[in-house]
Amino acid sequence: MKNWIVLVGFFLLLKSAFALVEYDDEYTGDSVSSKQSSLRKTNTSFKKTKNLGKSSSFAKNSELQVGYESVGLDLNSKESTTATLADIHKYNFGLHLDTAYDIYLDASFWTAKSGSDELLDTQKSQKGNAHYKIGFNWFKSTGENPVQADIYLAYVQGAKNSQFASSRNDQIIGLETSKRIHKVALGLGAEYRRVGNPKEEEEYAVGNISKFAAGFAWLVSNDIRFTFEAAAYKISESDDRFRANKWEDEISFSVFSPALHLQLFRSLEMKLGAHVRTNKPQFENESEINSFLNAKLLDLPGVYGNSVYSSLNLSF
Repeated sequence: MKNWIVLVGFFLLLKSAFALVEYDDEYTGDSVSSKQSSLRKTNTSFKKTKNLGKSSSFAKNSELQVGYESVGLDLNSKESTTATLADIHKYNFGLHLDTAYDIYLDASFWTAKSGSDELLDTQKSQKGNAHYKIGFNWFKSTGENPVQADIYLAYVQGAKNSQFASSRNDQIIGLETSKRIHKVALGLGAEYRRVGNPKEEEEYAVGNISKFAAGFAWLVSNDIRFTFEAAAYKISESDDRFRANKWEDEISFSVFSPALHLQLFRSLEMKLGAHVRTNKPQFENESEINSFLNAKLLDLPGVYGNSVYSSLNLSF
């Protein structure tokens, strides 16, 4: 609850400090996953934005995001043919602000609870990690089919006493590029996550995490868009020599993320999507599965299994 209050306060402070501007009907920008994925600018040409004109306003576009995600935990070991199956219910909240100075700001937070008594001994909601991001548009060409490149920095705040969220503080740096071709936009992205040391002794430490992604967006009509992202993740082994609980193997997996965006009203969009893991990590035994669960990586899409989600995005 404390993190959610911080996010709302962060958003209201920015909103009250600067005046908003009016909409026009030109499509000029959006993201493959509501500007929170590594392909934020893939469908740069497909969303209504504000017309700055001669305004000196700082705030160009802002968005409130609320969503639900059902994660199907699916892990198995070589010793057993039975997979570890369970459901995790995840609730996502996000705030986004575009500025008139080629800078965007994101803040997000999630909570989760178990859908199975076998996974946790409590059905109470567990707090998640807060994410804070600042992005910079350092290159954008002109013309009908522009090319754009962004660099972003992010900070992932650790959570205390949560059975789902990590107690680490992580830092992220990423690069996103996109190219518009009429009603289609193509994008590439790369991200490097420097993980911190867990503050809780029972949590397993992991090494740094890298992500490479490619995707596209297709403007079907003024009210319907389709986006798709293919991402490859690599989780390195921990190099902490002084920690007993640490992950000592490298894990790689890939995730496909299709999504359908429906413009319900001028300022309200619904998003329906899924994260489909294409290769399942193989574990030697049940002990390795429990160790991997204790690494608390639920904020990585597809890491523990496939998921489906929906969200509502309200623009201001």
